Amino acid sequence: MKKHKIYFLFIIGTAIFLFNVVVFDLGLFNSRKMPKDFDYGSWYGSTYKNDFFGFSITLPQDWHIVGDEEYKVRMQVMLDADFVDKDKMKKIVKNTDITTAKLICANRYTEEEAMEKEDFNSNFLLMSENLSHDRKKYDLAEYVKVYHQKIGRAVRGVTVISESRKMIGGREFASMKISLEIHDGITLYQEHLIHVKNDFALLFFLGWLNDSDKEQLDAIMDTLKWD
Repeated sequence: MKKHKIYFLFIIGTAIFLFNVVVFDLGLFNSRKMPKDFDYGSWYGSTYKNDFFGFSITLPQDWHIVGDEEYKVRMQVMLDADFVDKDKMKKIVKNTDITTAKLICANRYTEEEAMEKEDFNSNFLLMSENLSHDRKKYDLAEYVKVYHQKIGRAVRGVTVISESRKMIGGREFASMKISLEIHDGITLYQEHLIHVKNDFALLFFLGWLNDSDKEQLDAIMDTLKWD
């Protein structure tokens, strides 16, 4: 397998894997099913709008939006990876399907374009997690505390580079930047941006390899607008 193919698979796969393992460790699954009025959002050209959370965000017009079927294929790639405990991961995926939702999954290129260009395929992933539970109330600080405790155990080779708070679109986010040693000494970088609203956590995963990719991902976050 060529390096750029590995980059393509890991940029989305590690984000999904990290998210699923962290959420799985939080437990409390059965009482946190998605509400019936939950909105998975809609696309208007390159702009995504979600009425449930009350925000919109715009991706570059030439970015590739990953559909449900392609997303399932990528999850299967992770299930087949050598470093994954397959039985545990299947249980994790089953449980997180109850409490979480994929809202956006997008790449700078399609898989074919990334392989043709032999370029790293930066990634944008947005997930939501239902935090409502009668025995626990999560605010941003409490959720980040638990998230931080679990992130280092999700995948080998994870290093937390920095943690901070930042305002995006006038709302407070927790930022966690991490690095991942993925293949032949190649380091992948991710920023996890977390916002808690209405008993839900919104988690934005930005994945990049170089500064120019990170600048484009930051530009996407700058388009985030709240109702």
